[in-house]
Amino acid sequence: MKKIYLLAGLACCFFVFADGALAQECAPGNGGGIAVVKPTAATAAITISGDSCVGGTLTANLNNITLKELKWYADTTMVEARSIWKQNGTRVAGDTVAGFGASQLEEPYGVAVDSKKRLYVVDDGTQRVQRWDPGAKKGVTVAGGNGKGSALNQLFTPIDVIVDKDFNVYVSDDVGARIVKWAPGATQGVIVAGGNGEGAALNQLNGPEGLCLDNAGNLYITDRWNDRVMKWAPGATKGVVVAGGNGRGPAANQLDEPFGVAVDAAGNVFVTDAFNYRVQKWAPGAVTGTTVAGGNGSGNFARQFTYPSSISVDTLGNLYILDRYRVLRWAKGADYGVTVAGGTRAPAVTDLSGFSTSWGMCALNDGSVYVSAIFNGRVLKFVQGPFSKNTITTVLPGNYTAVGNNFAGTEYTATYKVTPIPPKPTSVTGKVNVITGQAYSYVVTDSIGVRSFNWQVPADATLISGQGTNKISVKFGTSGDLLMVSGINDCGISPQRWFRVIIAPPPGPVADPAVAAGKTTVSVYPNPASNVASVAFTAKKQAKYDLTVTDIMGKVIHHQTGNTSQGSNKIDIDVSKLRKNVYLIALKYDDGNAGITKFNKQ
Repeated sequence: MKKIYLLAGLACCFFVFADGALAQECAPGNGGGIAVVKPTAATAAITISGDSCVGGTLTANLNNITLKELKWYADTTMVEARSIWKQNGTRVAGDTVAGFGASQLEEPYGVAVDSKKRLYVVDDGTQRVQRWDPGAKKGVTVAGGNGKGSALNQLFTPIDVIVDKDFNVYVSDDVGARIVKWAPGATQGVIVAGGNGEGAALNQLNGPEGLCLDNAGNLYITDRWNDRVMKWAPGATKGVVVAGGNGRGPAANQLDEPFGVAVDAAGNVFVTDAFNYRVQKWAPGAVTGTTVAGGNGSGNFARQFTYPSSISVDTLGNLYILDRYRVLRWAKGADYGVTVAGGTRAPAVTDLSGFSTSWGMCALNDGSVYVSAIFNGRVLKFVQGPFSKNTITTVLPGNYTAVGNNFAGTEYTATYKVTPIPPKPTSVTGKVNVITGQAYSYVVTDSIGVRSFNWQVPADATLISGQGTNKISVKFGTSGDLLMVSGINDCGISPQRWFRVIIAPPPGPVADPAVAAGKTTVSVYPNPASNVASVAFTAKKQAKYDLTVTDIMGKVIHHQTGNTSQGSNKIDIDVSKLRKNVYLIALKYDDGNAGITKFNKQ
């Protein structure tokens, strides 16, 4: 594409292709629809290059073709769609460092643009609204700026802003539960909605956030904590519910924390239903809404939202929806959104390609998109231009397909396989109880997507053979511990799967005849134990006991004596300083009864 011509004041764009083809897209009343002159020369296919591992970057190489839209799929899941917007924005408000000065913004939220292309920014960090004229290096305070409070010259956590044709500024004052109107040059505002304390009555608001005006001057307000949208006519002392208001929930007549609101020329109300992850359309007088965007659960893919907030609707019926760190353009009737701004989760302050977190956005009929970056202290403007975002960071394994469409409707595709890091091995089979000095085999039972395996054995064990394969032979020393194995492929190494091995007691007769005769049972818990091992047994009478702890080679580790009581008994042993291994507990009591049990120190 050589050039883009935007007709000032009209929703009309002319696109000149590199091969000389011409496309025109206009709003209703300016020619309507899309007129295309198809290219005459044959064009080459899209090719894909990049990292074949999940988490890497893929690039769709456009070989002498001009695209209107590019969609990326991972198998059948549409991951992202891009269109003719420049990748980098332009900073139009705020400085390189957030702050409280006239050239700075501390925490910018809602934004609006008037008919003179002047930008208005809610700066919640300084409790003011700043106006930035085109090209200005500093802003002018047009509302608030007198500290946080409920006086008419103050604001109390302002969120959104809207400007009418007479340049009156309306501000949603969240904690103040009111909407305040500031006339040009005024030193204080006038309450035009709410202002009667937080509540759910028709003359009250509770968490007013998103704002918009229709052509008749009616004010629409998202009443967040009441899960409704209110409409206030000019001069009215109370509002009417036009969306939601039936409790919080996912039903068609409900909302779950509405944030942004927009109204089209026909009076349809569009609401971002934040925690239902959807946009609802409410026709005039409707008692239920219709999902027109999202509604597919929380997510970062092209058919999903994670936190939809601000919304705009243009004269073509396209919706522009701010979703935390990206702006999606949802064409009328579409089942997916095209990313026109952002898409990067946390860009650096100097990076103009995106924003870390945002609440405020407004879109104009010429395709310009203004976005506030809360933690970067700035507002970025994104405009249409040559297609420049051909890359994607992969998030799922599978066959990635790039599908490009030009203005003539021709479709181009290319596919590229992306491999994940191997999953943790499902299981290991082999003998648990082993004998020192003998060899045993262990096998990983699954090997999907794995090129080789990495085994780790206890420090005094010997890995005889099989390193790198799914089957090893290992000879154990005196310490029972964990075998660990990971799968490896070209993309990395999997999490480890472990297998606990216990060194069996040395063979030979049990020294105490009471145990051989089965006269008693001794148990220990927890097993394995980390800090304290409790020995439990039942005594027939009060008598002395003798308890010895040895390692599997017979070395005495601990010895103690004491008195039992008749019935259930418990002896606690401090094992916190023992190394990981298998130990034997021998207990004598009841003037002849005895028991031996085994426990693992972990």
